[in-house]
Amino acid sequence: MTCSSKEEKRNTAQKRKSRLENTNIPTSGSATLIGAWRTGKKVHGRYIRFGGDLQSELQRYAKEAAERITTGTGKDYDPDDEKGEADFLKIQHEELQDTAVVEVLKKATTLQNADSRELKKKKLAFYSLILGDNPERRSIFIKVGNPIKLAEKSLVGIFDNSLTQIKDPVFQFEDNWDIVITEWGVWSFNQKAFERLFKETEVVLARTREWVEKLATLIPIAEEDIEGFAERVRSNSHLRAKVTSLLRKPHIESLDTKVLREKMISRGLDPEVYMPNGTISLKKENQDHVIRLLNEDLFSGDFSGEQYAASKKSVRKY
Repeated sequence: MTCSSKEEKRNTAQKRKSRLENTNIPTSGSATLIGAWRTGKKVHGRYIRFGGDLQSELQRYAKEAAERITTGTGKDYDPDDEKGEADFLKIQHEELQDTAVVEVLKKATTLQNADSRELKKKKLAFYSLILGDNPERRSIFIKVGNPIKLAEKSLVGIFDNSLTQIKDPVFQFEDNWDIVITEWGVWSFNQKAFERLFKETEVVLARTREWVEKLATLIPIAEEDIEGFAERVRSNSHLRAKVTSLLRKPHIESLDTKVLREKMISRGLDPEVYMPNGTISLKKENQDHVIRLLNEDLFSGDFSGEQYAASKKSVRKY
């Protein structure tokens, strides 16, 4: 790597850190509520008219989320690292990989008004409260899941002197948010909800081959294994987390065949099986062992000397 590219990476990292440290999350101004559902790679959003006590309560939940981010302790997002005891995850804007979701959030007030007949037939993927008067500096609070609960029942009544059947969709909102997005950063209180909305959709999975090809530019992978490996990465969320985490690890750029061979031997992997002819074999039977090696998931017991494999790990803080 050249000095200039190292400097560029350092400057980019500093800018990202600066953005995430700015936790000015506006929770006042105009309020917009939207709901959205998916059909294949597309995301369809609707503007939901609301006000009164409901608006006040949702804004109160937003203020509580902003306060939690301002006063709590965050942890940088890594798909192969658990949130653990951190109050929230700090996420880069680049991780909002489902661009169809992002486009719906940007449209907000310009979306078509929600129609009760249409909503009866849809399973919403998320709902979102969008706050602020400046379109470029709004705060977005997202809850992943379908808030339409009671309308799915066969018969629901409400008592107002006499029972009346409810025929229109009834929304049941939660008192918390999963994801907060501003121009300065992205924060998530629920890692699985974030990944379900932005990382595990058809739009994102279509990039699987791209990730594997990028990995092949960093380490010597046998070309004939790339297609089969990409197919398994697409279908296996656990392996996908490992690969996407690996692509962001600085050490991957410094691995050459000599280092790889030495580490394979130290972890009980035969280089003639896992790296024949100087290229890494990612045949199906080798994939898990190789990715665990690259992702530093293989280790030896300090006392027994036994070789172990970690399925998922959390970075230790001293």
